[in-house]
Amino acid sequence: MGVGDFEAAISHFIQASSPPQQVLALFPAFLPPKLPLPPSSSRGAAASAGGAGGGFASAAAKTRAAAAVVRYLENQRPATHGAADDVERKRRRATGGLGAGDDDRAANTAGGKVGDAAGYRRALRGVTEEEEEEEALQVAVMVDTVLLVGRLACTPPRRWDVVDLLSRPNRCHEASCLPLLAERGVGYAEALLWLYRSVGAHERALANLTEDKCVSGDSPECWTLDQYQRWTGDYLRTLWRSRNPSEVRLVVASPRTGGAAKGGDSAEASPAVSLLRAAPLLGLKVFLPDSDPASPADIRSKQGRATLAASSLSSAAAAEEEGGLAPGALPAAAGGMGFTVKEVVDIMRRITPDSTHASAAPATVGEAPVVPVSCKRGLAVAYLEGLIGSGLCPAQGHDELGLLLVEGFQEPDAAPALRAAFGAKLRAFLLTSKLYDPTRMLATLPPAGASHEKALVLSRLGRHLEVLRLYVHECKDVPMAEGYCRRIHAEALAAVAQQEQAAAPDDGEQARLVSAASDVYLELLKVARAVSLWALRGLWEGGVPYFLCVCFLEGDEVVCVGGAIVRGCDRAARCVLPVLLCVVALRCTWTTSGRWAAWRTCARWRASSTGTSRGSTPSRCLPASRQPRPSPRWRRT
Repeated sequence: MGVGDFEAAISHFIQASSPPQQVLALFPAFLPPKLPLPPSSSRGAAASAGGAGGGFASAAAKTRAAAAVVRYLENQRPATHGAADDVERKRRRATGGLGAGDDDRAANTAGGKVGDAAGYRRALRGVTEEEEEEEALQVAVMVDTVLLVGRLACTPPRRWDVVDLLSRPNRCHEASCLPLLAERGVGYAEALLWLYRSVGAHERALANLTEDKCVSGDSPECWTLDQYQRWTGDYLRTLWRSRNPSEVRLVVASPRTGGAAKGGDSAEASPAVSLLRAAPLLGLKVFLPDSDPASPADIRSKQGRATLAASSLSSAAAAEEEGGLAPGALPAAAGGMGFTVKEVVDIMRRITPDSTHASAAPATVGEAPVVPVSCKRGLAVAYLEGLIGSGLCPAQGHDELGLLLVEGFQEPDAAPALRAAFGAKLRAFLLTSKLYDPTRMLATLPPAGASHEKALVLSRLGRHLEVLRLYVHECKDVPMAEGYCRRIHAEALAAVAQQEQAAAPDDGEQARLVSAASDVYLELLKVARAVSLWALRGLWEGGVPYFLCVCFLEGDEVVCVGGAIVRGCDRAARCVLPVLLCVVALRCTWTTSGRWAAWRTCARWRASSTGTSRGSTPSRCLPASRQPRPSPRWRRT
C-alpha cells in the first residue's frame, strides 16, 4: 500500500472492522473544531504518528481522501446507529418511557453470557458501563457529522446525498454542520432546513424558510418557486399533524410575535398565511387530512430525528378515545391539536389569495357550481368542505360552513354569478348535511327572499306546513311541493321498513313514522287548491290514498277541498278520480260506516260529472265478491 493510497487503506479498515474513532483520527482535516470526540479518539493522534491526516499534498488528494472516508463511514453507519439506538432504548426503559417488548425479550434470551462478556470488555478497557454508553452516542454523532463533511469535500460536492442524510433520522452535530451549510448559499437551503428540522429547531427553520433565502433562478441547483412552495406545504403539514401543541401553533403564528397571524397583516403573516396567499391549493393541503394517511404525500415527507407523524396520530387518537374532545375541537386525524374549527376558519376567512395565482370567477364541475378559493370566504368554504368530505368535521364545522355560505349568498358587492354559486352550494349543503343547527341557521337567513333555503331548514325542523306554503305561495311551484311530499313519504316508508327488519321492532315508532308520512300530504291538501291528477295517482300507487280518503271523511269542509281538487282537473280526471278513490276505499281496513262514507263521496262526484244516479257507479266498480253490505244510514235506490 503506497503513500496516499486512501482507497486501499479504507478497504483494509473495513475488512479489519477498525472502530471509527481510531480511523477518523487519521483524518483530522475532516473533524470540525466544535465536534465533541469520544475519549478514545484524538485530533493529534495522526500527526503524532506521522499519519496522512495532518495535511494533503494537493486538492485532488483531499478529494480522494474524502471519497474514501465517505465509503468507510457508509459501511460503519448501521452498526454505530444500532448501538446508539440500543443505549437510548435502555435509558427510556429505565425512566419508564418504554415498556417491555420484543426488543427486551430478544435481549434477555442471551442470559448472563452477554452481560458477562460486556463487563469483561469494559474491564479490559478500564471504563464503566455509563462511560461506554456515552461513547457509543458520541461515536454515532461523529460518524454522521464527518460523513456530511466528507460528502461536501468531494468533487463535485454530493449535495443530494447531504440532503438525503439530513432528511432521514440522523445524529449530525448541529453546531459543526451549520456553518458548513450556511456558507454555501442558496443552493444548500434545503439541506440547512432539513438540519434544523432534524434537531427540532422549527422556529429557526421557519425563520429561514423565505423566498429570498431559498429561491434563485441563477443556478439549477437552487429551488424553483414551485419546489419551494411544495416543500413549505409539506413541512407545515407535518407540523400541523404533530402531537406537540407548540409545534402546531408555529403553523399559524406570526414569526415575530408568536401569536396567531391576522390575514390582513402582510408584515407579520404566518408561514401558512403566506402560503395560502401565494398557492391556495397547497396551503389548503396543510390543514386538510390526507386522503390516504398510510402513504406519505411526498417522497421527502420524513421528519428526520423528530417523531413520525403516523405514530403521533395513533397516540393522539388513543388519548382522544380516553378523554374525548372539547366542543368544536379538531380530531387527532385532522391535525391541529389544540385548535377548534372556528379558530381555523377565522384565520382563513380573512385571507384573499393573490389574483395572479387564481381566478375569482365561479366555475362549474359538471352541473355543480364551484366557489373559487380566490374569492372572499373562498378559502374557508373549501377548507370546511374538504373537512366534511373526510368525515372528520365536528358539528361546529357544519354550522360555520352554513354561515359562510349565507354571508356569500347575501354579499351585496359580489357579482351575481358568484352569489348564485354561493346560493347553489347553500341549498346543496342544507339538503345533505345532518349536523348543522337548523334553529341557528333559520335565524341567519334573511327575512325576505331565500324561500328555497328556508324550506330546506324548516323541513329539518319538521315544519312541513310552512315548507309547503313557501313552495306553493311564494315559489308558485306546486310540482315542487308534490315532489317534497313524495320525498318525505319515501323517507318515512324507508324508516318503517328498517323498523320492520329490526330485531325488536317498535310498534309505536312505526305508527309515528306512518303518521308522519300521511301528515305531509294532509298539509298539502290544506295549502294547495289544485293538485294534478297524476300526482294523486302516483300517491295511490305508493299507498298514500289511504290517507287521502281519511281526510275526506273528516267532514264537509274537507270534502269541499276535495271538490276544489276535482275542479282543478279536466273532465276525464273528474270521471276517473271517484273510481280510483272507490277502489282504494275497499283496499283499506276501515269500519263499515267509514267505508260507506267514502263511497257516498265518490258517488256524488260521479253523479255530478256523468249525470248517473247516486250509488250505481260505485257498486259496478267493485268485484262481486267484495260488495259491501248496506248500512242502515244508507239505502240503494
